Amino acid sequence: MNSKMSSLLQRFVQLTDLNFNMRITDVNKKPMDALQVFSAALRFLKDDALEALDKETQNMAKGLLNFTWVLTVPAIWDNPARQFMREAAVQAGLVTAATEDKLVIALEPEVASIRCKQLCSEDFIMAEAPDKISPGTQYIVVDCGGGTIDITVHDVLEGGQLKELHKASGNDKGGRRVDRKFVQCMREFFCDGLWEEYERDFPSEAQAFMEDLICFRQADHAKVQQLDFYEKFKCLVRQKKARDETLSLQPVLGHPGGCGGNPFQPLVSAILSFRSLPRAHDHR
Repeated sequence: MNSKMSSLLQRFVQLTDLNFNMRITDVNKKPMDALQVFSAALRFLKDDALEALDKETQNMAKGLLNFTWVLTVPAIWDNPARQFMREAAVQAGLVTAATEDKLVIALEPEVASIRCKQLCSEDFIMAEAPDKISPGTQYIVVDCGGGTIDITVHDVLEGGQLKELHKASGNDKGGRRVDRKFVQCMREFFCDGLWEEYERDFPSEAQAFMEDLICFRQADHAKVQQLDFYEKFKCLVRQKKARDETLSLQPVLGHPGGCGGNPFQPLVSAILSFRSLPRAHDHR
């Protein structure tokens, strides 16, 4: 975001019912125009991608008309939401109204499935991996994102085309559910609204802390046992403790699984529930 858009917005890409009149709120409940937010995010990604390409191609990446941009969107997005994203791309400068043919809006499971077709046999989890992905091969794509866990089943047809046997339906079982569980734990552990005060007064640091949490929960916990709190949070705790001697200060927190049970279990259960899907050959 630029200097005129210093608000902190979280998880706005997980919205579904997008429209041109929508407004979204930042962490401090300040409303903003959704199209402006999406276009600003796309503009940043575009500029960052071009900068990286320029370093590799010695400034040969400046001709945007030579690019075909592919934007992936959630499978559950409807046509109005996809049109919203197309307009955001135009406002971000990826394409113009005259060059919209250089923009492809693709569904995330479709793109993932195409990638799966290019994988080597050893990259698949199966008892007997085929030498190559040939017509008749069926495979499951499990997309464990922040907002949802999308599971699709595809069948490879003659000519390399794909047939969708099971489509993603959308849910709220993504990785952010673990984050919400962690925040709930923090609110219960530090009473008197301490965590809410931290998020309100120091949103950037609170966001950085949550990003560290994501890395922490993906790490090997045989090597990473503790997640340090940031300094401003420690200051808030010390201030609270000065006013209320009953408040305890614990500068580090162990694995969030120790707070109210395993936060990953609902996600694992959601994935395992797809074992009840009809077998692929039943769709033939």
